[in-house]
Amino acid sequence: MTKFFNQIIEMTIVMISIVILLAILLFIIILICKLLALISKLLIPGRNRRYPKKINSKEKRDDSEIYRQQMIKRQRDDEIRRYRQQMTSKEKGNAFEHYIIRKFDRKFFTLKDMRSDKGVPGFYPESNRYPDLVLEYRPAAASFAVECKWRAGWWKRNDGRESIDWAGGDHKIRNYNDYSEKNNIPVFVAIGVGGGPDNPTELYIVPLRCLKYRYAEKNYLRRFMKKNKGGNFFFDFHRNLLN
Repeated sequence: MTKFFNQIIEMTIVMISIVILLAILLFIIILICKLLALISKLLIPGRNRRYPKKINSKEKRDDSEIYRQQMIKRQRDDEIRRYRQQMTSKEKGNAFEHYIIRKFDRKFFTLKDMRSDKGVPGFYPESNRYPDLVLEYRPAAASFAVECKWRAGWWKRNDGRESIDWAGGDHKIRNYNDYSEKNNIPVFVAIGVGGGPDNPTELYIVPLRCLKYRYAEKNYLRRFMKKNKGGNFFFDFHRNLLN
């Protein structure tokens, strides 16, 4: 009886061994197949080449139209860039003033005065010292002034910080403050940076009281940036804020 059980055990061990060997053999065969497939990809040129998708006539027309529109835009941008480069300082100042004026809705604002720099070299009217624009917010009959300043870009200092000379001189800041006190109206400074005077990249609306010096750092001006640059201005006459 014992001999019979021993034979069964031996047969079981043999069968298990055969199964294990077959599994190992199957694994080796799979591994060899994968290696052969990899070798064939490397050795046979063009096997995995991806041929371009056939483009139908409609897609060709769409691509041609897109390319044409891109070329028109590029040509228009080049013309605008050349025009801006040829503009004088006075023309740039006027263009930026017009850009600012267009942001005041005529339903709510009245343009009371516009003082573009006038005069001849060495002989200028006294009004040139005052802010460029004077407006009235009709619902509250509240007046305020806006000085418009556009700069082509930021000036990078030795310490890496960026700033601009927005005023062009300390005496101008004193003139604006004197005007504000004399007429008892708030003065704001509209500062455009980059792009062109007719469409600056960045726009800041800063109360004059927050600009003590002719130089202003970019980090300081961030809080006064007009987030919706394409939108119109809103005047909060309760707090004397323009945005």
